[in-house]
This record gives sequence, structure tokens and C-alpha cells, in this order.
Amino acid sequence: ALSLPGDLEIALQERVLGDPEAPIKISEHSSLSCGHCGNFHKNTFKEFQEKWIDTGKAYLVFSDFPLNNPALSASMVARCIKDNDQYFKAIEELFASQQDWAFSNYFQRPLKAIFAKYGIDEQTFESCINNAELKAGLLDKIRATQQQFDVNSTPSFVVNNTITIAGGASYEEFNAILEKAVMDSQNPAPVSAEESQ
Repeated sequence: ALSLPGDLEIALQERVLGDPEAPIKISEHSSLSCGHCGNFHKNTFKEFQEKWIDTGKAYLVFSDFPLNNPALSASMVARCIKDNDQYFKAIEELFASQQDWAFSNYFQRPLKAIFAKYGIDEQTFESCINNAELKAGLLDKIRATQQQFDVNSTPSFVVNNTITIAGGASYEEFNAILEKAVMDSQNPAPVSAEESQ
């Protein structure tokens, strides 16, 4: 677990799943309390990860886009998990267990129970959730994302910093957009036969 504020930089660094050298970059902008985001993670993510991330075709940057206070708190504490694999496991569990915490005024208790499995004890939990610099840093990142990619709903996926997929696309839709991105990245400027002669 992090000791803040010394590890603030680690807490706010990009969280990457997969090989950052992969040709396709996918930024996921999700709120941990958003139902559509939760559905994507429960229904589509595993297949997407097996086909795209685990094969080295793409990597995922998880970008917090909390839409309410429980989500912001969960994002802040998740970022206090140093280990990347553990971080992504925690994110999956937070999505899977939304009913337990995301819609409650008493969200801290269930969150503490979840994070305890990832090495965040009560003291660390409190220091993360109350850390003003971590909160400010996270909110700055969100604002930058809004400006750069015009993200205003969750989940939004930005492929290679250009194509934004908004909403909870099915795996088929998602896959089709990624396949097209691969084609585009391999043939940046299509030239018709007539022009190339």
C-alpha cells in the first residue's frame, strides 16, 4: 500500500493493463459506480481481455471518470494499491460488487471490506480517501480527459487517441471498432489503385 503523500506520483500514474508496446491503445473512461460500466466489465471485459490484451494486440489504460462521491472514493483508494495486477483485480471486483456499495450513503464500510483483500488496511483507507492532493490530482486528470477526448459519459473508450466509443457497446460492436482501428493503424492513408499508378 502507498504512504501518501510521498507516493502520490505512483498513485496518479497511468494504470496500464497489457503490454504498452502493443499497437492499439485503448483508454477506458469509467465510473466505478456506473451500471453500464459494470455491465461491460461483467459481460464483455473477459472476452475482450483474452482476445486483445493477452494476445498483445492492444493495451488498456484505465482512466477514472467518477460520476458520484462513492465512485470518486473508490477510485482514490484503488489508486493506493501499488501493484498493477492487484489494482486491476480490485477494479474488476468493484464493478462486480456495485450493488453492495455504489448506491449507498454508507459506502465506506463495504469498500473497506473489498480493499482489505488488496492490502489496504483501515488506516491506509482513511488516509487515501481523505487525501486532498490525491483528490485534486485525480480531478485534474478527469478534466484533462474531458478536454482532450470530449468524454462526457461512461463508459467511453478512446482507441489510439482518436476514435471514441461511447456507452456500453456489446463485445461484437466493440470488436468491430477495434478491428477497424487495427486496419487503420496498418494502412494510415488508403490510396486507391488509380492514384498509386
